[in-house]
Amino acid sequence: MATEIEKDATDVLRALVRWEKSADDNQRGDYYVHGPELATKVGLPPQRINLAVAFLEKSGFIESHGSTGTAPFDFQMVRPTVGGHLEVQRSEANGQPTEIDRDAIAVLQTLVGWVEAENDPHRGKYRVSGKELTEKLGLPPRRVNKAVAILERSRFVSWSRVMGTAPYDFGGVWPSPEGHLEVQRLAEQETRHRETRLDVFLSHSSLDDELCKDIAALLRYSGLSVFATPGSIATGKWEEQIEEALQNASTIWVLLTPNAVSQSVWSHHEFGYFYGFRHGKGVDSRGDSCRFLYSDPSHLRGLYDHIQGTRVTSFEDPVPLAQEIAAGLGKDLIIPSGWVPRRYPSPATPPQTPWPVRAGGPEFRLSPGFNGRDLKLACSFQITAQTQPGGVEYRWLGVGTDTDWAKPMKENQPGKYQMKEIVLNPSPNLEESTVTLEIRFWLEDGKQHGGRWRWPLKPRGVGTWELRQELGSHVFQPGDGDWW
Repeated sequence: MATEIEKDATDVLRALVRWEKSADDNQRGDYYVHGPELATKVGLPPQRINLAVAFLEKSGFIESHGSTGTAPFDFQMVRPTVGGHLEVQRSEANGQPTEIDRDAIAVLQTLVGWVEAENDPHRGKYRVSGKELTEKLGLPPRRVNKAVAILERSRFVSWSRVMGTAPYDFGGVWPSPEGHLEVQRLAEQETRHRETRLDVFLSHSSLDDELCKDIAALLRYSGLSVFATPGSIATGKWEEQIEEALQNASTIWVLLTPNAVSQSVWSHHEFGYFYGFRHGKGVDSRGDSCRFLYSDPSHLRGLYDHIQGTRVTSFEDPVPLAQEIAAGLGKDLIIPSGWVPRRYPSPATPPQTPWPVRAGGPEFRLSPGFNGRDLKLACSFQITAQTQPGGVEYRWLGVGTDTDWAKPMKENQPGKYQMKEIVLNPSPNLEESTVTLEIRFWLEDGKQHGGRWRWPLKPRGVGTWELRQELGSHVFQPGDGDWW
C-alpha cells in the first residue's frame, strides 16, 4: 500500500513531466517550476509539497534549486530529471518500451554503426554531436538529450560537455566498450526473437486435424509462421511446447467448429491461456490478438462472447478460412499453383440430452487498484435441462468469507445464468489456496443435482494472487468428478 508521501510524489512528478506553456510546447516537461505554481497545479498544501519534493530528489527523479525567502516552501524551483521522465513513462507503459528507451536504443545503435567512409576502420569510434544525431535520426534536441543522458547513466556512452552547445546538453558523445557489447546483445536477442516468434497459433479440435493442416499450409505458403498441432510438434512434451508457442505467438485463431464446441477442451484452454498470458503482461488488454472463426452464433459463450470473432459460412473449404486469417493479419493469401481443393463436411449435430451443465466461460479479471491485490472473478453457466422455477442456486467458497447460497441472475437466453462479480481475498499467510464455486439445481422430477468447480490460486507476490488454471469453458457430464 502506497503511503501519502508516495502518492503525493507521484502526482508531483507527473505534473512536472507534463508541464507545458502551450499545446505544442517543445519544452514540455523541461521547465523549472516554483513552489506556489506546483501547489496550485496539484492542489496540495506546502508541507506535503515539501515532503514529496524531498522524496523525489532523494530518488533522483527531480533536481531542485534553493533560495532565501521561499517560505513556506523549502525550495525555490524544481524540474524533473531524465530519470523522472523515464519513471513516469515506464509507469504508464504496461511493461512495453518507453519513448526514452526506444530513443536510447536508436542513438546507441547509430553511434556504434557511425562511419564517415566506406569500410571505415574507425567505425563506431567517432565523437558525434547532438546536431548530427538529430539529422541522422530525426529526433528533436530534447529527445536526443534524454536518450544520451540515460545511456551515459548506464555507462553505454561517454560524453564531453562544453559551453555553447545549446539546445544540446553535450558537445560530443561516443559509445563505450559496454555500449558496443550492448548493441551486439540486442542484435542477438532480435535474431532469437525472429526465429521463435510466431504469427499465428492455430487452435482446433483434434477431429479437425486435416482441415487445420490445410489452413496452416496455405498460411505458411503466404509467408506466415504458424504453430498447429500435431504437425508443429516433433518430439518431447506436448504441454511444454504448446505453452511456449502460446507465449511466443502474436495472435491466436481458434477454429470454433462443431467439433471444437462439442468435443474439444484443449482449444478453449489454449484460447483462455493466450488471453490471460497477454493480459497479465499488460499487453492487449482488450483481446484484439485473440480471434476465432465460427459458423453458429449459438456457440458464442463465455470468453467468446467478449472477443472479436469472424463468422464464416461453413468449415468445409479451408481456402476462405485461411483467407480470413491472413486478412486479419494484413496479408494476402497466396494459393499454390498445384493446390487440390478439398472439402471437410461438418459432422451431424448430436441429439440433445437433458444434461449436461455447461459452465460457460468463466471470465477472470485482475482489478489492479494501486497494488494489484484484488482478484475479481465473474462467471456464467448454462443448464440445458429443464429446471424447476427458481430452482437454481450458487455460492462461493475460499474467497476469504464464504458466501451464502444465492440465486443467480437469469439472462435472456434459455437456461443461462449470470453470477455477481466476486472479489477474492484469500489469506496472505497461505502458500496456495483454492476458490470453489458450488452450483445446485432441481429438475422437474424434483431431484437435486449440482457440483463444484475449483480454481487453484498461487501467490504472485506479497498480498497478490493469480489463478493457476487457464480460462475457458467446460462441459460437465453426470458422474464427472465433483458433479452429481
